[in-house]
Amino acid sequence: MEKGTAIKKINQIGKVGCIISTVAQVFAIIGLVGVLIGSVVMAVFPKEAITVTLRGTADVNLNLNRLGGTMITEQQIQELKDLNVQDEETSFEMNDSEYLITNIEPAPDGVKISAETSDVTLDLKALTWPLISALLYMIMTIVTIHFIKSLCKEIKVCESPFSEGVITKIKRLAYSLIPWVFISGITDSIAGSAFTGKVNVDLNIELGMVMVVLIVLALAYIFRYGAVLQQESDETL
Repeated sequence: MEKGTAIKKINQIGKVGCIISTVAQVFAIIGLVGVLIGSVVMAVFPKEAITVTLRGTADVNLNLNRLGGTMITEQQIQELKDLNVQDEETSFEMNDSEYLITNIEPAPDGVKISAETSDVTLDLKALTWPLISALLYMIMTIVTIHFIKSLCKEIKVCESPFSEGVITKIKRLAYSLIPWVFISGITDSIAGSAFTGKVNVDLNIELGMVMVVLIVLALAYIFRYGAVLQQESDETL
């Protein structure tokens, strides 16, 4: 493939990327506006205008064969069922919620334990936290799309993929992706604050996004190396 033909195809890819990123940017902005409108509605409506009651359940299946134990007998099952399931000792915590054991029964390979949480009532104000989470997510999405679009614009008009402009845009895109390493844990924990009634921010690291950032940065330095080789080749000629 000739050099000129390859550059034209690269430019065409940049054009397609600009179109796609523009459409994505429009949808992201619409989503952001929707979240902002929702926030205004939450602020205007009375606190108890709408309430939502949630109840969680859990089924725990213990496979005693897989756990290295022996099959539980019918007598042992009955002894378990005779326990006062409302007693504090028959409760457990999971995902910051307390579950009370409501039923114990035999299972094909062990025992099945059913439990449920107490009712959680939420009002409109509790939905503020999921909206804050969504707002943060949409803002980061718009920022990322902006850098992708900027890179596509540079590719659309570049005379070489190893140009300084392309390399700079790739680096900026990589840096713009760094917040995504933490954003998932932050937004999930903020949204979960609606159920706990208190602000809870967890800085969990998304290993998948760490790899994406490293790959994009590696591409930037690979292109930088290609630019050096191209410059040396041009000087030789």
